Amino acid sequence: MNALALFSISTYAQTPIKLSNDQFKFVEGPVWNGSDIIYFSDIPDNKIVSYNIVTKTFSDAILNANRPNGLMFTKDYDLLVCEGSSGKITRRSVDGTILETVAATFNGVRLNDPNDLCIDKKGGIYFTDPNFVFTHQPENRLYYRDASGNVTSQDAFGRGKPNGVIISPDGKHLYLDNSESTAVYRYDIDTATGNLSNRIQYGTLAGANDSGADGMAVDTDGRLYVTSRSTVQVFDGSQLTAIRTINFPEKATNCTFGGINKDILFVTAGKNLYEVSGLGVIGVQHPFDLTENTEEPVIIDPVDPIDTIPDIVPPNDDTYVIQAEDFKTTGGTFGGFETYTANGITAINFNQTGDWGEYEVDVASDGVYEVGYATATPVNDTAIELQVGNQTIKDNVPNNGDWNVFQELKATKTIELRSGLQRIRVLGAGNNSGKWEWNMDFFTFTKVDEITKVVAPVQPVDQIIPVSNIEIVVEAESFTQTNGAFNGVQTYIINGVTATNFNQTGDFVEYTVTIPDTGNYYITYHISTPVDDTAVEFLVDGISQLKSKVPNNGSWDNFTALTTSQPVNLTKGEHTIRLVGVGTNPGKWEWNLDRFVISNTQAGNKVLISTNDDTIFVAPNPVQDSFNILGLLPNAIYTFEINDFLGKTLIAGKVNSDENSILDLEVLSAGIYFLQIHDMEGLMNKTIKINKE
Repeated sequence: MNALALFSISTYAQTPIKLSNDQFKFVEGPVWNGSDIIYFSDIPDNKIVSYNIVTKTFSDAILNANRPNGLMFTKDYDLLVCEGSSGKITRRSVDGTILETVAATFNGVRLNDPNDLCIDKKGGIYFTDPNFVFTHQPENRLYYRDASGNVTSQDAFGRGKPNGVIISPDGKHLYLDNSESTAVYRYDIDTATGNLSNRIQYGTLAGANDSGADGMAVDTDGRLYVTSRSTVQVFDGSQLTAIRTINFPEKATNCTFGGINKDILFVTAGKNLYEVSGLGVIGVQHPFDLTENTEEPVIIDPVDPIDTIPDIVPPNDDTYVIQAEDFKTTGGTFGGFETYTANGITAINFNQTGDWGEYEVDVASDGVYEVGYATATPVNDTAIELQVGNQTIKDNVPNNGDWNVFQELKATKTIELRSGLQRIRVLGAGNNSGKWEWNMDFFTFTKVDEITKVVAPVQPVDQIIPVSNIEIVVEAESFTQTNGAFNGVQTYIINGVTATNFNQTGDFVEYTVTIPDTGNYYITYHISTPVDDTAVEFLVDGISQLKSKVPNNGSWDNFTALTTSQPVNLTKGEHTIRLVGVGTNPGKWEWNLDRFVISNTQAGNKVLISTNDDTIFVAPNPVQDSFNILGLLPNAIYTFEINDFLGKTLIAGKVNSDENSILDLEVLSAGIYFLQIHDMEGLMNKTIKINKE
């Protein structure tokens, strides 16, 4: 821990403020709901209590809760409750309704007294089961319940009392304390399985061996807050002893961070709830704030590297070396590529199946090009796919036993590149069971031949079956279900328009939509908001596809077309579409929605129309092997793409008012295409339909 951070804790930590008035019997398990409420347990009274941060009032939230102890919210804001008298962990709605028994037995025998728990990013649950009151299991254990419901013992403590448990912000470690020991332990987490290993002593609590160690919390800098007797002791890993101690007038039992900025430490102690503000830190809320893809997977069946030093050397002046980290955009099933530096090399990592990156290459001359990659992977069954226009090549990537030892991989096929600005997409395309792919340092194109021009015969008109425009309009109020952090959206009617409103961050709506044909589709939201920092996330069958910021247009009711800049690939058939409010507005307000449009021609806001009457137009149209773009402003540079009906870019480049000819269209078959023209400032986006004869 650096001196500045230590100074911040020492200087700004404040005296605990008592929020209640001794009206409870013995409190535990505080948890924040992400808004205005802290929930906590009153164990002897068998109830869960809520405290409103804004109104500073207490209410009974759940009665008859079976001596509740540790609490934590799931990603869907259901409440997990450790129930001592029933020996169970249950999942409840915040009104107390039991939705599911999460864990009740191990090896067919009732659990002792579930005490504390923590949820990982995958929905797995670590929980402790000491025998403070009941003894059913022969040992006091730390358990892990994976997302499919399997419960496994991760560690046993004999007569010891494992108690508090929490996951580090990066998801790589689990911390645990023992009420009958001064030791605070740290484990390594296998993020693929959830299993724990390498237990070490991370800290030593001040006081007697019977430390009374209890609940824990962490902040975003990785500091660990442990309740023990009448203190909260803070550890940072730089030493075994605490770097800071906060004293309380009662026995401290558990703690959590909350408040709109997650900078207030709420502590249950004895009969009361306390708060400690001014710590100068930001807390971590589990599982919401845990880092995704926290580490790459365990190496499976590695083989010895064939070549530890990549030797892809440009053989001539017609070789283009593209650094993998220089992608223009990235996305895909798992959110796209990330960058990292290893052994002085900057590369891409965290690539999983379906992730992609797009690159731009300014090619000097037409030609046939060989493709090479500098890749590394320690897992089997991975592949790389490269797409240029309507050309695709796919190659298996060999397991070389290391994520950071890049080797040469030559593609099995060549590819044709035209002069001008080319857009390249590189895709993870293997079938590894863990969905992991490869890391990459760079890839290359090397010219090996000239293009042999073959004039494609013109197809008879009656054999051309162009793909029709697809436009699916989904009314916002036609959702099949709604729920979320604030219990979902509502509907209203304004100016004769029915729409959804009262949408807050974490709320979602779901729709059932049938896609008539597989392809790339743009999404256009007819949406309105008068507040800043709002956003909408688009999920298909539970997998996130796009997140779009929603601009403040000054009104809840002035629905404005917002079209995504990137398409979503949708397969033919029925899908569940989920829209989620995912902005960062401090008041948690999002947007109202009239409808959204799914279109394969980016036509949801009615911009894909012929522009023959506008200033910029194409001549001739219909076209044969070339055409000119007329009406461009002088001294301005534009980029263009020619796309097919599915949104795939076939030709791309740059034009200006003097060099405005688009040549070599013989690579296009007869049919309808869309020319998109953009100025370099991003202020103009013109689409013109062209007919290729």
